[in-house]
Order: sequence, then C-alpha cells, then structure tokens
Amino acid sequence: FILAGAQKSGTTALFALLEKHPSIIRSQNFEEHFFDMHYGIELEKLTAKYKGESSESIHCRLGKLYTTRLNFESEIDTILKRESTQSLEPLIALAAPSLNSERPERIRDNEHSINDTGPMQKQQPRHFVTFEKTPFYLVWPHIPEAILKTCPWRPKIVIMLRNPVDRLYSHYQMRFIMKQTEKGTLESTLNGELELLHKFGLSQAPLLKNSTEEKISSNQNHEDRDRFQPPPISLTEQDRLDSIQFRGFGNHRQHQRYLQRGMYAIQLTRWLKHFKLNENMLILQYEEFKADPRSSYERVLEFLGITNNTGDPTVSTGFRLSDNVLQRIYRSKSEVQLLKINSLPPPLDPSTRVYLENFYRPYNERLSSLLGNDARWLWRNISE
Repeated sequence: FILAGAQKSGTTALFALLEKHPSIIRSQNFEEHFFDMHYGIELEKLTAKYKGESSESIHCRLGKLYTTRLNFESEIDTILKRESTQSLEPLIALAAPSLNSERPERIRDNEHSINDTGPMQKQQPRHFVTFEKTPFYLVWPHIPEAILKTCPWRPKIVIMLRNPVDRLYSHYQMRFIMKQTEKGTLESTLNGELELLHKFGLSQAPLLKNSTEEKISSNQNHEDRDRFQPPPISLTEQDRLDSIQFRGFGNHRQHQRYLQRGMYAIQLTRWLKHFKLNENMLILQYEEFKADPRSSYERVLEFLGITNNTGDPTVSTGFRLSDNVLQRIYRSKSEVQLLKINSLPPPLDPSTRVYLENFYRPYNERLSSLLGNDARWLWRNISE
C-alpha cells in the first residue's frame, strides 16, 4: 500500500506506528518519491531503450524498477534473521509484474509470502504487507493513473487530510525551521503562488493585502466571498490546466505550492477516478488521528486486512515523535537534526488566517460533498 499524503498531516506519525507492526514492511527509504521525481525520467529512458514494446510492457519494467528501489527484500531478511532460527526459503516472489508483461495470479494487494520448508511443515506461510510513504503523491495530477499502470497488483492507498489552513502554516513552519523558506514574508510567498494560479486560470481569488492595506474581514458579505470561488471550468479542463501549470511551476522543491496542497477536493477527484473509496482507498482525518491514534491505527489495519497483534501500548500514548523514533524512521541523525527547533516563524497573522479560511471554504465544501456530505471535512472550527 502507499501512504500518499497529505504533507504535514500526520503521515510521519502514522508511518512510525505502522512500521512497528510485525507483518508490515516499510520501504528502504523514508520517502521514495518514485512517481513524482523518477517516473517520468525512467519512463522516457525505458521507452527509448525498448523501442517497439507496448506501453504495458514498458510499465512492467517500470514496476520492477519501482519495487527494486523500495528494497523490501532487505527489510524482510532483517526481520526473519531477527525473529526466527528456523530454516526458511528465500522470498519466493516480489509483488511486482514480471518483465514479460505476465500478471501472476499469486500477486494480491502487494503481499509477500514466505514458505517454511523446515521441520514444521504444517505452519502457515508468513505474510507481509509492504508500503511506502510519499506525501507529495497526493497533489500531482498524473500520479493516480501512473500508479495503476506501473503496479498491476493495484496497491491500496491511505491518505490523511488536515485542516488546510493549519496544514499550510505547518508546511511554512517546517521550511522556516530548516531555513528553506522563500525570500519575503509568508504573505508575499502566497501572493506569488496566487499569481501563478491566476496565470493558469486555476484561481480567481484576490491577492492578500499587506499590513498597510485594508484587511479582508471575517464579516464579508456573500458577494465578497464569491471572489474566492474556483473558476467555473469542467473537470477535464481543470485536469488540463493543472497538468500544464505543474510543468510551468517547475521542480516541486522550488515551488512548494502552499495553497494547492490544501485544495483536497481537486486532488481527490482525480484519485477517485482510479481508486474506490473504502475499498482500495482509505481517507483519514489528522485531527481525529491526533485525538485518538489507536482508533485511526486500527482502521488502517482493518482496511489492509491485518490483525492487530502488536500489543503495543505506545500506539495510544503520546503524539509527538521522539528523537529516537525520528532517527529510526529517517535512518539518519543529520535528518533529525534538521528538525530541531532553533527558531520559529512569526505566528500566523489573524487576517491571513481569515483570508485562508475564505480561500479554502469552497474547496472544503466540495470535499465534503465528494466524500458523502460528511461535515467533518468542513472543519467548522474555523472562523465564520
């Protein structure tokens, strides 16, 4: 399965809980970034190398490359060496398509099976569920379709969403701590993103006012709020413009898309074309996860068809991750040190928060409708 987002919405904390389960195997890297950073490059290289092969065959090769990069065999070997002294056969199959484009019937939901050929012949095979986490996947237009083309075993998708205003500020705060923020204030950075969204016809929201100009009031009339409505374009046109502007924005490490990452309704509309809600895609809420980690954790296990046999009391105690946990996840002391809080950015300006609440309101309303008119996705605790 793939933990696909959203960024700054508790995915690292969920990752920390899931990787401790004895039947769940994490990828070698903390975040693989295959489909957002490598897919297009590798697809172009393979297409040039294997001219004349079908798209399906090329994507089978991509699938093999993808699972090789994830390096699940290494993780499984480590677990088996640690947990068992019995004689075990090597991993019999990686959950990926073969290079001749066949689709083995044995592949199901990205599970791996180890058969015991030692003295205990009647022991049930050991099953593992593998996963990777890349929160950037959620926002990129091409990724849902790319995953299905590359992974014929149809991996399940887990997504966690957070109040988009809080997500945005947490995103900015992280980059500030890591000394990676853009020049100028948060407001000037957001105005730069808004100008690009205007250019590509993806937003008609007004620019933020600076401190010397008139602030946007929380008591706006409906006519004022209409300025924040998304442009009246079809989903097909939305996809076309979004795909163009993603190329126009350039590398995602240069353009953070603070605003766009919280436009969940647009993103999930694409995902729901390829994945069925609660069947092969689970959507969690960050606020519920933070309040009751165990309940959300057990929902994920149930969704994956895994028995919760960890007996781990830490699942329901404490939400903030310790340095030791972070170091285990990142597998690098240097990465953890980057997260040390030496200084914090200024608190989010109240008028900026009001602006962002107005900006996201129509997207939250669309999200609520998309997910069965569920009022949780309106995040009504925001200012009215």
